[in-house]
Amino acid sequence: MDITPVFNQVLAKHDAHPVEPHVFRVEDLDEFLKEAYRIVGHVAHYETATPKLTTPAIPRCQASQ
Repeated sequence: MDITPVFNQVLAKHDAHPVEPHVFRVEDLDEFLKEAYRIVGHVAHYETATPKLTTPAIPRCQASQ
C-alpha cells in the first residue's frame, strides 16, 4: 500500500516539499552489488583466517528443591 500521496498532502498542509520518487539507475545498482560482493569476500576471508573465539561455559544455577 503506497501512502505517498496521502503523506504528500500532509506535507503540503505544512508548507513542506513533497516526497519525490527515487530514480533507480543501473550504474548505482551495479556499484552496490560490487561493494556487497567485496564485503562478503572480506567477511569470508576473516572467518577462515581467524580462529574461532569461544567463551567458557557458565555454570547454571540449580533451583532449590
